[in-house]
Order: sequence, then structure tokens, then C-alpha cells
Amino acid sequence: MNPGVAVGHVLRFWRIPDRVIDRINPVCLPFTIAGPATFGSAMSFWIIGTMGLCLARTLSGAMTLTTRPQARLVALVFASWFVLHAFFGLAHSGSEETLREIGETLPFIGMLPLYTGLALTRPERLMLPTGLAVSAGAFSAFAVAVFDLLRGLPRVEGLIGNPGPFAAMSLLLFGYCLVTAARSGGRLRLIAIVAAAAAGASVILSGTRVLWPCLLLLPAIIAMIYAAELRRSVGLRQLAIAGVAAVAVVLATFPVIEQRANILVTEIQTLDDDLDLTRSLDQHVALWTAGISLIRAAPFTGHGLDTAPMMQAEIQELYGKEFALSHFHNAFVDIGVKTGVTGIALLVLMVVLPLTFTAQRRKTEAGRYGFAMMTVLMVTYLSSGISGLMLGHDIMDSVFIFSVAYWGMFAFEADAGTADG
Repeated sequence: MNPGVAVGHVLRFWRIPDRVIDRINPVCLPFTIAGPATFGSAMSFWIIGTMGLCLARTLSGAMTLTTRPQARLVALVFASWFVLHAFFGLAHSGSEETLREIGETLPFIGMLPLYTGLALTRPERLMLPTGLAVSAGAFSAFAVAVFDLLRGLPRVEGLIGNPGPFAAMSLLLFGYCLVTAARSGGRLRLIAIVAAAAAGASVILSGTRVLWPCLLLLPAIIAMIYAAELRRSVGLRQLAIAGVAAVAVVLATFPVIEQRANILVTEIQTLDDDLDLTRSLDQHVALWTAGISLIRAAPFTGHGLDTAPMMQAEIQELYGKEFALSHFHNAFVDIGVKTGVTGIALLVLMVVLPLTFTAQRRKTEAGRYGFAMMTVLMVTYLSSGISGLMLGHDIMDSVFIFSVAYWGMFAFEADAGTADG
């Protein structure tokens, strides 16, 4: 068979009518947002598969890429993340590690077809199923955390296999449930409040201390975004339930809070110039110091993607000790070492641009919803990136790409005629 004919047959298989996708989206999209904390890295394959479907539909002619300027610009910035890694990586080395990292950033070029596929469904139709899904996802993540505790794990990690990303995915659910509670009424608000408490407990049980302040920060931010709605609709009963849920979480997780806080206090009190690289805080100080030193040495050219050997050499030179991890435990230091200030600037743009565009559409109901959810996403990822992973992990990358497209779609596709503020 002629190869061109064969390709044509394959592409025709993906000419699924838009009306079919529109019926599937209200089930599949909320599941994708709510599932990562429970199903772990399996959701990465699910998201990549969704991208592949959207790309195949585009190539087959069944779907035309969106012309929304905001979506196109955000997609261009995300695609630049792949180009950045490919350019700086290959400029320094063609090692297996370099090629692996370049390959891991390949999904970032799939933002535009993904967004186009999501936008086939009106955002107003997705708000209720999304609220139900994130509430169910929060309870499910808490069940996973309890199962890990019963297995005797000191820090819960779920199927992700890493406490940090599990905590980040649980924190997303915490924020999403709070947004659901803020904009909903009746039983859904009460369910979302309790679900947020369950997700918050999962964050604490992970032992990921850097994310704990967000359990106070996100409610304050969401309360400001939905201040008018909350003033009109929140009653004493709902406030009492929220208060009881918060107290219950603190009491139930207090042993973990106390243990992790005591460790941090001890490490701060014993921190000195002679770092003990068996302790977490000392490790982070060594990694950050070495990373900043490497950035200063090559601020514009970076050092390439295979950074573990140079990390170990720099720590050896600075402290006379052997120590290295897979990354520098700070998102901006890590990308700065690899690609210089260009990478740092691009990472900032990947956060600021979607937030700015969604903020501009917050006068509509769907637009404000998208802005609030995008804010939860960016606060969570930035906080995670302070001393852990922001990007560079399969679940963190795929969820970030999908979530920016999903929450952006609420704002960019919102009907201006529904403005209410």
C-alpha cells in the first residue's frame, strides 16, 4: 500500500465528530483535573494520550486550531520551553541524559491542539462536573494517604511514589475545592468544604512543609476573588462546618505537624558553615549555594541539561564533601544552571502570562472561575518549586500543561454576555 494512502486511512480514523467530543468532555476533562493525586503517573499517559488525540484530529482535518490570541501566545511560550531545552542541551552535550531531558519536554509543544480540543465544550457546562470531580478526587487522595499510613510509610506519597508531587497534587485539589465552595451553594458547598479539609490533611500527611503555608494562603486569596459572592451567601452554619473541619484536620494530623516542625527547628538551630549533608536543610543550602555559583559562572550560556556531575563537583569544591541529587531543589536555580537567565525569564513568563490573561477576563462568571483556578495552580507550583519540584517530573509537567489549557479555556472562551461584575 502506498504510504500516503496508509497515513490517510489512519488519519480518517480520528475524524471523530465534534459533537461526540463535546459529549465526552464533561466526563473526561473533570476526571483529568481531579485524578493525578489518586492515580499518579498513570495520569501522565492519560494526558499525553489526550494531546495525541487532539493532534491526530488536527492533522486529519477534523479540528481547526483555535484562533484565540491568548491561547496561541500561551501555547507559543510553552512550546518555547521545549526549544529552550533542546537548544541549550544539545549546545553543551549529546549525552543520554541530555536527550532524555529534551524528550521529557516534548509534550510542551502540544498545548495548542490540546486547548482546541478542550474548547469544543462551552466552559459553563464544565463547572458543575468539575466541582463534583475535584471533591471526589480530594476524598480519594485522602483515602490513598490513609492507605500509605497503614502501610507504615513515614510520609505519604500515593501512586506517584514521591511525597512532594503527591502533596502538590493534593494541594491543587484543596484549592479547587475551595473555589468550588466559594462559587457554589447548598449541598455542593458543604461537600466541597469537607473535601477541601480531606485534601489539606493529605498535604500535611505528606510531610512537605514548604506547601503547608499555602493551606492558609489559598483560602485568603480565594476569599478575595469571591468576596462579593461570599458576603451574599455564606451563613453561620457553613462557617461553623468549615471551622470544625479545619480543627479536625489539625487535631488528626498534629503528630506529623509536630514531628516535621521539630526537625526543621533543630536543623535551623544547628545550621552553620560546616554543613551536615545528612540533614534536609543543610542539603538545600548546599544545593542552592552551588547552583547560584554555577549560574554566576555562566549566566547567559548555562551549563546544559546534564547537571548532576557539575553539581557534585561544585559542592565538593565549596564544602569538601561528596553530595549530589537529580536537581537543585529550586525551580529557578535549576533552570538557571541549565539554561542561564533565558530559562529563568521563560519560566517566569509561563507563570505570569496565563495569570494575566485569565485575570483580564475575570468579570464573567466562567472567567473569574478560570482565574481563581489558575491562581491556585500557579501558587501551588511556585510554592512547590521553592525547595522541590515545579517542572521536570512526568506528573508535574503533564498536569501543568493540561491545567493551564483547561483553566485558560474557562477565561478565554467565556461568553462576554454573562458578565456579572
